[in-house]
Amino acid sequence: MHFVNKAKILTFVLIMLLFLPSILVSHPHVFISSNINVVFDANGFQGFKIHWSFDDFFSSMIANDYDQNGNGIFDEKEVQLIHKGAFSNLKNFNYFTTIRVKEIPYKINGTKNFNATLTKGKMSYFFFIPVKGNNIKEIVFSQYDATYYTDIAISSKVTNKSRKFKIESTLYENKNKSFYNGMVHPREIKIKIRQKK
Repeated sequence: MHFVNKAKILTFVLIMLLFLPSILVSHPHVFISSNINVVFDANGFQGFKIHWSFDDFFSSMIANDYDQNGNGIFDEKEVQLIHKGAFSNLKNFNYFTTIRVKEIPYKINGTKNFNATLTKGKMSYFFFIPVKGNNIKEIVFSQYDATYYTDIAISSKVTNKSRKFKIESTLYENKNKSFYNGMVHPREIKIKIRQKK
C-alpha cells in the first residue's frame, strides 16, 4: 500500500519536472514593496513618484557591490553607480511598469530624480515616472515582472499631496493578464482624478 502511494508521488514529481520547468526555475529571487504617490502641479496630473523597498538579501547584494566605503549608506557617487549598474537597464523592461490611459497603453520614455538609500541594511529606490497629459481623469497603473524573477507587491494606499486635486483609487487583480503559467495575476490600481471643490 505504501509502495503504491510512493509510486504515485514519484510519478507526480516526474510530471512536474518534465512539463513545468519554468515554474521550478523562475520563482521570485527579488522581492519589492512598491508605494505610489500621484504627483500634480497647478495644471493637473504630472506622473508617479515611486518608492521601492527591497528584501534583505537583494539589499545586501547591492550594498556589497556599491557601498564602496562600507559606511552603511549610499553617497552621491555610489548612487550614480547604482543608477548605471543596477537600475538604468530596467528601461528595457519598462521599469516593470504598465500604464493605461482610456485602456490604451502609455509608452514610458524614461524616469527622473533617481535616488537609492540604505537604512539599517534595507535598500530603497526612489524615482519619478512622468506622464504627459494634464487633463487625464482616469489612469490604470501596475507593476510586475512577467518572468516572475522579481515579485512586486503594490501597496493599496496611493498617496496624493495636492491641495487642488483629489484621487480615488481601487486595487484589483487583472486575471486577463495572468502569467507564471496562469497562477499569478498582476495587481492593478485604477485611479480617478478630480479637482477639489
